[in-house]
Amino acid sequence: MSGLARAVAAEAPGSVSVVGAYADAALWPEDCRQWSATPLAAVPYRGLLTVGAMRRCLRTVLDSVADRGAAPLVHLHGLWDAASLTLASTSESSRIPLVISPRGMLEPWALRHRGSKKKLALTLWQRSQLVHAGLLHATSAMECEGFRQAGLRNPVAIVPNGIDLPADIGDLGSRASREAPSSRRCVFLSRLHPKKGLPMLLAAWARLRPRGWTLQIAGSGEPRHEREVRDTIERLKLDGVTLEGDLRGADKWRFLATADLFVLPTYSENFGIAVAEAMAAGLPVITTRGTPWQVLRDEQMGWWVDADEPSLTGALREATSAPSAVLAERGGRARSHAIATYSWPAIGRRMLDCYRWLRGIGPTPTDIVFE
Repeated sequence: MSGLARAVAAEAPGSVSVVGAYADAALWPEDCRQWSATPLAAVPYRGLLTVGAMRRCLRTVLDSVADRGAAPLVHLHGLWDAASLTLASTSESSRIPLVISPRGMLEPWALRHRGSKKKLALTLWQRSQLVHAGLLHATSAMECEGFRQAGLRNPVAIVPNGIDLPADIGDLGSRASREAPSSRRCVFLSRLHPKKGLPMLLAAWARLRPRGWTLQIAGSGEPRHEREVRDTIERLKLDGVTLEGDLRGADKWRFLATADLFVLPTYSENFGIAVAEAMAAGLPVITTRGTPWQVLRDEQMGWWVDADEPSLTGALREATSAPSAVLAERGGRARSHAIATYSWPAIGRRMLDCYRWLRGIGPTPTDIVFE
C-alpha cells in the first residue's frame, strides 16, 4: 500500500492521503517512515473503537479535498476490517467513487479461514460494499477470475503489485557473495501463517534432506503457528533448518541476494509479493498453483506446482539436485522479468489511469476488464 501511495503521488503530487490503523505502537515509528512524504492519518487499533477514530480521520481528509475544489475517490485495501467498516458507516461514502483491492481476501482458502466471522461481515456490510464498488482491483488475472466466481460483475483493474527495489539492485544479480556449492541455501520469506504451507515444506524437506543444502525461514506472524513450525523442526530433527525472524530493508535483500533458491509453498495468494522480490534478487522460485505465477514455469524461471507434498517434494528434488549454473541461469531470467515488470513508477501510472477513468476524466485503460 505504501509503495502504491508513493507511486501515485509521484505522478500526481498532492493527490494522495492515507487513512489507516496500526496494531503495534512499538513498530509504528519505524513503519510510518515507509510512507515517505505521503500525508498519513493513522490511529491505534482498538477493536470496534477504531471505526469511530478512522471515521473522524476520513472526514478531515474529505473536507480537505472539498476545500481544494477537487473530487474525492477512495481506494480501500483489504476486507473484513475497521477500514471497510468505516466506509460502510460513513454517510456520504455512497456518493464517492470507490476502488476495492481485496488483497487475496476473497480467495477460497481465505474465506474458509475463520469463515463464520466473514460470513457475518458479508451479510452485514461487506457484500453490499463489494457489489456497489465502482472498480475492483486484482493483482492478477487469476484473482480477477476469483471475483467472477464469487458473483462480482464490477469492472476490474488488473494491475500487479510493485516492488521496492534497493538502489544497488544491479549488484544483486552478480551473485558474488554466494556461498560455495557445498553449502547452498534455500530460503522462505513471508508471513508465518497457516496458509503459507510451512508444515508441508518441512515434511517435504525431511523426506529429501538434500545433501549440502540448508533451509532458512524468515518472517513473523501468528505466535501459535510459529510455535507449531518450531516444534515440527525439532520433531523431524531438521538440523539444517533455522528460523531467522522478521527481516526488513537491507537485511531482507541481503538474505535473498546470498541465497540460491526461494520457496513459497502457499495454498493461496492473490499475488505473492515475496515471489517478485525473490525474482528481483536473482533467485529461481518454487511456488504453487495457489499463486498466479505460471510464468515461472513457462519462462523457465522456477517451478509452479500443485500445493501438495508430493508435488513440492518433486520440485525441491529437481531444484536441489540441479547444478549451480542452472539455478543461476533461471535466477537471471527471473531478475530481468521482475525489474522490467514490477517497478513502482510504472505501476503508479497504470493505477492513476484507472482512477481517472473511474472519475470520468480519462479513457478506458487496457488494464480494465468488464467480463
